[in-house]
Amino acid sequence: MGFIDILTKPLRLGSSKLAWQEPSLYPIRLRGDALRRLLIAVGIGLVAACIILCVFALQEQPRDRDFALAGGICAAGFALLLFFFRRSHVGGRIVFGRDTIQRTTLSCGYPCLFVVSNARWEYGVISDCVFVLGKDIGRRFSIMLFSYGGSQQMIAIPKRIDPREVAGILAKHGVRVQRGRRLPEYATQGLSLPATTVSVAAGLVALVVVPVLYLRQGPPERKRPIAQYPQIPGLDEIRKSPFPSLPPRIDPRGTGEGGLPEDRPNADLDGMRQMRDGMRQMRDGMRQMRDGARPMGNGMIRERPGSFSSSRPPGLAAPGIPRSDNTDAVNCELTETVGGTGGSAFRNVDSQGRPVIGVQFALGSWAGGKHVSRLTPLFDRSRATRPNTILAKEGYALGAIHVRAGEFVDAITLEFMKLNDGASLQLSDSYKADTIGSATSGTAKTITSDGRLIVGLHGRRGAMIDAIGLVVRK
Repeated sequence: MGFIDILTKPLRLGSSKLAWQEPSLYPIRLRGDALRRLLIAVGIGLVAACIILCVFALQEQPRDRDFALAGGICAAGFALLLFFFRRSHVGGRIVFGRDTIQRTTLSCGYPCLFVVSNARWEYGVISDCVFVLGKDIGRRFSIMLFSYGGSQQMIAIPKRIDPREVAGILAKHGVRVQRGRRLPEYATQGLSLPATTVSVAAGLVALVVVPVLYLRQGPPERKRPIAQYPQIPGLDEIRKSPFPSLPPRIDPRGTGEGGLPEDRPNADLDGMRQMRDGMRQMRDGMRQMRDGARPMGNGMIRERPGSFSSSRPPGLAAPGIPRSDNTDAVNCELTETVGGTGGSAFRNVDSQGRPVIGVQFALGSWAGGKHVSRLTPLFDRSRATRPNTILAKEGYALGAIHVRAGEFVDAITLEFMKLNDGASLQLSDSYKADTIGSATSGTAKTITSDGRLIVGLHGRRGAMIDAIGLVVRK
């Protein structure tokens, strides 16, 4: 793990489904204008160096040319930071969490300092998502475009990550997933050629003209004239005369006193004698104040407060959250699946062992066909008002499914059967619901529970459902 990965890795207290590091500077690589940005930065550095050199040439004593060179290098460095490492030009670390997608980036902010920024997108607000594979755009990474809050966001997916796995996570949260063939214009439009030409031309002109002006206006051999100060009478005699020794330092807290000879025939020492007397009076006053405050100080007792206990009462434990794949809590077994072998395995089971009384579904397009992209079992009637929901009649539960599938699941027909005291199903009393998907494609096959309660669904899925089966109680 590199230094940038350590800085951009978020501190997560929950679990994450998928995480990766985006390719570095992938927006600039998509635009293909890295060379133009480099040339503009070099042109800015040349112009800055020549302006500094011109300012030095107008001074009375010109500075060395190294100052102008250092200034040009600094200007070019700042331009490189702004052109290559702004927030919209760098890649970050992408984490698919339980409820949100998070991106953490290390970019150049104001004033040219690196800052760490976080962006979060909730699955429920994402409306559409388009995957553009790397082979379609000639890159070693794929692009994911999705609409969020009226704006379009772009995320790069490296080669080691399967886009179908990412699409499966989004489809599980109800996001409509599609495949695209090309990127929007704003993602591939680079810097204009006239801006690059003007910047390079200005740098070359300044590099040729300003040094000539520097050599004519400010020759290096010009010297600054030495300042002439007025002569002071008697200054030389004062410099040659010996400096008088200072008296010993007076300690106001001690008992020793440094004195000045009273019989010195020098009137300039009167001020020093007055200072000595003032300090002596100050010392006596401080001594009296200290002696007067001592009884009060002896009577005062400071008590150190007792230390606080490091232990604290434990907080309330978080309530247990039932897992959707918890088959250990229910004595159940898995039936065969119908469909293809792609995608990753999934299992949705109620932890309380309640029978399936309906489903919530979603349809999608992949590889030029219509398929079932999501099928979530329902165990109560709290979601009856939601769209794309099929619920059984009162007293009925799911008893079999009729599946049409090829590489993916194309259509599913639910067959509900009457419940016998919540322990079994009546095979003779059943009815079929409306078909989900296209009933004209794929091979038809029926999966039944033989009268046992169906407590969940299992199978394989990615962007679409590849295979589907039942979880039945033993």
